[in-house]
Amino acid sequence: MKRSTFFFLFFLLFSCSSEDGTFEQLYTDGQIKNRIVIEGGKPVLREDFYENGTLQSKMIYKNGYLQGVTEHYHKNGNLKGVGEWKGNKLNGRYEDYYENGQLRKKTTMIDNKMNGKIETYYENGKIESSGNIKDDAYEGEVTIFPEDKKLEYAYTTAVYKKGKANGLNISYKQDGTEHSRRCFLKDKEVQMDLCG
Repeated sequence: MKRSTFFFLFFLLFSCSSEDGTFEQLYTDGQIKNRIVIEGGKPVLREDFYENGTLQSKMIYKNGYLQGVTEHYHKNGNLKGVGEWKGNKLNGRYEDYYENGQLRKKTTMIDNKMNGKIETYYENGKIESSGNIKDDAYEGEVTIFPEDKKLEYAYTTAVYKKGKANGLNISYKQDGTEHSRRCFLKDKEVQMDLCG
């Protein structure tokens, strides 16, 4: 809460400024904490930095609102996330990365919520899941790949409704033949005959 209040006050201070230019706030040791560029009395660019001087985030503004691609970085300098902003909301491509630089998740955002195709990955770069998402919740068929390849099954297809397993889940062996079936209703495993 303290951090978000600071960012709001910082943004408010400079968004109301009639002065154009580049403004910086420093850490006590003199390192740049954040930098904001004002043009026409409105912010056009904001950069935040970690105490070690590494870029933490870069945000682009248009008419005082977030617009365009925003980038966030881990303390080690690797990309942490990329989001596309339109109309001061996340609308467009969204990617999230592990600290080691591997992609963790990629999807599309609509009005600050994940919607459309989504893929998630393990930290080693192998795919974890692939499916569809609606308003931040899995919807429809999702394929899930276990991280441990020594398991008897290679992947599972599951049906989701509003983020909950809801239907037949089928696991497949490495050779593509069926391994097992399970039935779920509202995220709880139930008798197979309830799945038809």
